[in-house]
Amino acid sequence: CNKCDGVVVPTVSTEEYLRLIGVKVPLFVQPTGIDYQRFNRRDPGRVAALRQRWQVDKEQLSLISVSRLGKEKNITFLLEAMARLRGQCPRGVRLFIVGEGNQRQQLEAQINDLQLSDCVTLVGPVAPEDIAYYYQMADIFVFASKSETQGMVLLEAMAAGLPVVAVRSTGTDDVIKQGNTGFKTLERIDEWNRALLELICDDGKRHEFSLNAEQFAAGYDTEAFATHIDGFYSELLSLRDHQL
Repeated sequence: CNKCDGVVVPTVSTEEYLRLIGVKVPLFVQPTGIDYQRFNRRDPGRVAALRQRWQVDKEQLSLISVSRLGKEKNITFLLEAMARLRGQCPRGVRLFIVGEGNQRQQLEAQINDLQLSDCVTLVGPVAPEDIAYYYQMADIFVFASKSETQGMVLLEAMAAGLPVVAVRSTGTDDVIKQGNTGFKTLERIDEWNRALLELICDDGKRHEFSLNAEQFAAGYDTEAFATHIDGFYSELLSLRDHQL
């Protein structure tokens, strides 16, 4: 388990959780795969065009979150954290939120109330063929959702080389390697911002986490997925043959 500000937070894998609740038969857990090359393949020209379109300053560090704009995605937490971060961060930081949903008007009002219009942009929906370039435009992926089952966007972001800072949930525990590919924190702005500032202020650590994230996400490539499934069924067939 991990200890956060005196609170002990258990972290278990999916397999361990199933055993804890009494599942005793052999298990094979196969997460959904991603097209790793699609998100990892660089296109500097497309990325440069995006940075120009959104007027991203060369000295700014860019954060990105990809999420439906719904209450369960906890985007209000991101905005509150950004408002507090402004007084703590030694460099310019800008947050891009990609997605659409029924909470958009509320989030726009919150951005205005917190005076974040110069550093938070609601991008809106992005075509699937373009989303990889938005990931590649950024430096860190941030995610506050508490209702994920797997968190595919986390894997997509890591495939693009982004370290992740996320609120701890069942969907993040299996994906983020704490202190290696990113950080997962309790839903506390002070703790969240400490983790985020560590990556913002330490270029070397951010680069190290980026390489780790790419390597980790490669293990979720659809080709690896197919290999695992093939091996699983081969093992089942072998067991059946021995039982006949």
